Amino acid sequence: MSELNAARRDRDEGVEAVLAADVAVHRDARNRIEDKLGFWARTGEPFTADHVDKLVSADGQGAYNRLVLASVMRVWAARGDIVEVFDRRPVQSSRRSRHGGYLRWWRGVAAEGEVAA
Repeated sequence: MSELNAARRDRDEGVEAVLAADVAVHRDARNRIEDKLGFWARTGEPFTADHVDKLVSADGQGAYNRLVLASVMRVWAARGDIVEVFDRRPVQSSRRSRHGGYLRWWRGVAAEGEVAA
């Protein structure tokens, strides 16, 4: 197995572990995130993880594990539900904990098809 394939396998196992850890009764981050991610995907507008985070954070259900946000977005991208928008430059995250890390832009595929039709 190549190093690249091993790294991809490790990444995917990490995503699965993060999502599996979100099953406790007192946690519901995945459902909250998928709801808000679905909202952005249906708009047809480009969005970043910060856009989704702001909606989840404002839903009145309290704090959530933001690693789940990254994992859910990875799963949606792998399934082809969201695609990267290459005509927009990455932007710095507004979240302090990301230390100004850059975020890519995404768009929902269903919305993309509806816009084109």
